[in-house]
Amino acid sequence: MDPNDPTQGTVTQNVSIQGIEEPQPEVKRVNYDQQFSAAALTFDVPAEKAIKDQLNGENSNAEEEGAEMNPPLEQFLQTVALCNLATVLKEKPKGSNEEIWQTTGEPTEIALQVLAWRFQMGKKSWERQGFKQVAEFPFDSSIKRMSVVYNSRAENSLIFTKGAVERVLDVCTTIGSGKNQEPLTEDIKEKVVKQMNVFVNQGQRVLAVAMRTWNSDFKKHAASVAQEKTKGVEDVLRGEVEQDLTLLGLVGIYDPPGDESKGAVQQCAEAGIKVHMLTGSHPATATAIAKEIGIIPHNMSVLSPDVAASIVKKATDFDSMTDEEIDAMPELPLVIARCAPSTKTRMIEALRRRGCFVAMTGDGVNNAPSLSKADVGIAMGLAGSDVAKSAAKIILTDDRFNSIVSAISQGRCMLDLMSRKPLLRLSLRMIGSTPSCPQLAKVAACSTTSRNSSFIC
Repeated sequence: MDPNDPTQGTVTQNVSIQGIEEPQPEVKRVNYDQQFSAAALTFDVPAEKAIKDQLNGENSNAEEEGAEMNPPLEQFLQTVALCNLATVLKEKPKGSNEEIWQTTGEPTEIALQVLAWRFQMGKKSWERQGFKQVAEFPFDSSIKRMSVVYNSRAENSLIFTKGAVERVLDVCTTIGSGKNQEPLTEDIKEKVVKQMNVFVNQGQRVLAVAMRTWNSDFKKHAASVAQEKTKGVEDVLRGEVEQDLTLLGLVGIYDPPGDESKGAVQQCAEAGIKVHMLTGSHPATATAIAKEIGIIPHNMSVLSPDVAASIVKKATDFDSMTDEEIDAMPELPLVIARCAPSTKTRMIEALRRRGCFVAMTGDGVNNAPSLSKADVGIAMGLAGSDVAKSAAKIILTDDRFNSIVSAISQGRCMLDLMSRKPLLRLSLRMIGSTPSCPQLAKVAACSTTSRNSSFIC
């Protein structure tokens, strides 16, 4: 199997909603990395890692039932492929005669397109069948979901929605597909949430997928609403679209932390730099990843009860606190889940009130305010949006967290030499006239002169 080819690989069938597994206190982690989840996202696997993954796969004794195509699965794959802004294509780059896999878009959406590709049901295949997007309601961090509307050769339009499980459940009234469709009762909702918890406790990012049929041509309806109203047309249409949906299922995506992440976090701790993780993921997913890379301890009982209670917070809880209440906390949260852009800026302000020098990393458009507000904003050069790069003071060319740690280490060496040798200080001052050096020097100077420093990632 070629790990760089998203159309190859095995897709296995997981437990259905009717056969819900109860979450266990200690969940055995599945090694999704050896199943080429990372390869499917990057299409670029070092040779030595590919060999290691192949050996790990051969040594695995897990027996899983292969997934077979059926109408519910087809409808599910149709939704994840069409409610998706990413592209996965095999093309010939300019100046090359060889076709290679190329992707554009956000990693989570690319992973979903890869899933659809495994069944030859990618977005392009549906578009070739006559499906055409006529409306888009983009992801909104306040409601944590997105929707699209498509027309096909049929008379009625189709609505496809995906997003955070709790927020999609809020707008669903039924569950299932075809003849198996049934009302979404509170009891079934509870089972869905339990299944979600099984996934998130393994460190997976979980999305809910839903759809419904619009009983007319949505494009004509949207045009009539636009004629009647001059303001708030998008909000009105979105409210009409995102209601009475049918829940099709859940999808779990595991984005394995880089092998170097844990060591880099440990190096930060040894250097007096505290790492905080602010994420839009579910609290359990964020907690599992934070434990895996060493941001928080595996055994929270080693901390005092008041500190343990403040280490992990939901953004809603953090945002509802006053500045005085935040300042009174024994420790600021190391992990905040379900974050909005305003949560990140409040965290930066809280760290500054404690005398911290703050560096912020980010890649999305909604990270721009916090990247701009931090003492040093660091944008991802590969996956980062143009807006994030414009707001940042440093652009990380390889998107690796340990590169920041290496830069600080080298900056400390430079400052140490500058303090010892006046002549060298003069020459380094000339080198520092390049755009990136002063910002690296800021980070290094902060971590050299004070142990009260923080990174937000």
